[in-house]
Amino acid sequence: LHPKKNIITRAVGILPQVDGEYNQIQFTSGVLLSCTDGLSGMLSADEILQIVLNEKIDEVPDRLIDAANNLHSNDNVTVTVVVR
Repeated sequence: LHPKKNIITRAVGILPQVDGEYNQIQFTSGVLLSCTDGLSGMLSADEILQIVLNEKIDEVPDRLIDAANNLHSNDNVTVTVVVR
C-alpha cells in the first residue's frame, strides 16, 4: 500500500470547477482491475488475484465487493474490471 494512501489531494464539490487527474498506460491485452482502498485494505493482492482467476470475469466485481463486505469493510468498496 502506498504510504500516503489516506491523503486527499483533490475532492469533488469544494470548488466550482475540478481539474481531473489521470494516468495513461499502455494496455494491449489481459485484465485491468481498478479498486478503492475499501477493497485493497481488506484483501491481499493474492486474495484478489485468486478471485479474478477463479470467477467468471463478469462476476469478479461483485465477488470482490462481497469478499470485502464479508470482512466488515468500514470503507466504500468500488471495483471496475476491463478486459481486452
